[in-house]
Amino acid sequence: MAKEKKQKESSEGAPEWMVTFSDMTTLLLTFFVMLIAMANFDKVKYETVKASFKDSMGILSGWDEPEVPPIVPPLRQKFNNEEDRIRGIGYRLKKKFVEEGKPESINVTTKKEGLLLTLRESDSIGFSTGGTQLTSGMRVVLDEVAREVKSESNRIIIAGHTDSQPMIKGGRFPSNWELSVARARSVQQYLIQAGVAEGQTSIAGYADTQPVPIKAESLKMSLVERQKANRRVEILVVRKHQIPVQ
Repeated sequence: MAKEKKQKESSEGAPEWMVTFSDMTTLLLTFFVMLIAMANFDKVKYETVKASFKDSMGILSGWDEPEVPPIVPPLRQKFNNEEDRIRGIGYRLKKKFVEEGKPESINVTTKKEGLLLTLRESDSIGFSTGGTQLTSGMRVVLDEVAREVKSESNRIIIAGHTDSQPMIKGGRFPSNWELSVARARSVQQYLIQAGVAEGQTSIAGYADTQPVPIKAESLKMSLVERQKANRRVEILVVRKHQIPVQ
C-alpha cells in the first residue's frame, strides 16, 4: 500500500522535462529581448518582424514601439558650418590682400585653433618707430579684417611681437614686453572702433620670445630683414568647436 501511495503522489504535477523546457524557453526569450534592446533597427524590417510575431503568437500585442532617436551628429554639423565660415573669411581676405599687392607682409592660414592672420612690418604696414600709432596701411588692413569678423561671434585674440633690439633707456616703454602689449592693445582698440564687439577680443604680448621660424629662404635674409619680420601682430579668430574625433 505504501509503495502504491508513493507512486500516486509522484504522478501529480507537470512532468520534469517540462520544467527544463520552461527554463530554456525563458532564457531564449530573455536572449531575444536583449537583442532587441541593443539592436539598431531597420524600421521596415522591424515592422515586418513585429507584424509576423503579432499574427503568429500574439505576444507583442499592446507593446508600444520604442522611441529610436535619429542618428544626427550635431557637433559634426556645427563644425562643418563653422569651418565653411572660417575658410570663407580667410579666402576673401587673401583675395583682397593679393589684389592690393600685400601678400608678402600679410599671411592668412587656417590652423587647428582657428584662422590666423599675421601682419608683418613693411613699408606700409606697421606702427610708428618704437611706438603704437598705426600706419595708414595698417588701418586699411584692419578695416578689411573688421568687416569680415564683426558679424561673427568667435573670440579674437590679438598678439603683439617685437624684435630682440632692447628699448632705449628713458623711452616710453621700459622693455619690449610693454611695447608688444601696447601694440596689441592699439590694434584691439581700432577693431572695436570699426565695429568688433569689445567683449569678443583679448590681447597678449610676447616681446621677442616667439621669433618667426627660420626657413631656408630666411637664411638669405639679412639680420635687419629678420628683425623686421619679427615685428608683427597676429590676429587669431578662434574656433568655437574643435574638430570632432572620428
